[in-house]
Amino acid sequence: MPVPAPSPISTLAIFKLKADGRFSLNRVVVPLDTTSIDAGKYLPHIPKNQFPGQALTVELYREWGIRAVEIGSLMFGGYDPVTGEEIAAPKELVRLAVPRRVFTGSHLDYVADVIQRITARKGEIRGLKIARQATYLRHFTIELEELTDRTMKVK
Repeated sequence: MPVPAPSPISTLAIFKLKADGRFSLNRVVVPLDTTSIDAGKYLPHIPKNQFPGQALTVELYREWGIRAVEIGSLMFGGYDPVTGEEIAAPKELVRLAVPRRVFTGSHLDYVADVIQRITARKGEIRGLKIARQATYLRHFTIELEELTDRTMKVK
């Protein structure tokens, strides 16, 4: 049975892999863009210059041990060479790279359950600010700090 492709504007879909190789749909409200979570829509309270994709990636790993990758302003953004202002990426995505032949259905159920837990308290997730970065390929060596109530307004 082929996996139905979610609409880019869909907000429902996390697929669970069953033991027989078929997928079932676990209804979780998550904005999707192809196979990635659209963190910009999922965490609308975090502006692009506070890296919502990376904030979600950190939350997934720190609290639940789930590895993901941010594909957004941290990876593809940068600075305008003339003005020095931050240039945001067009989208703030988080990709959960799940090789289906390695993980079991219970692994994918765990990911879906974790996203449901995060959704229940996603308003508590804070943005991030850059503490240090390299001139080139900053997303490999960057150091980030989580924003607090005092530091929420970052230019």
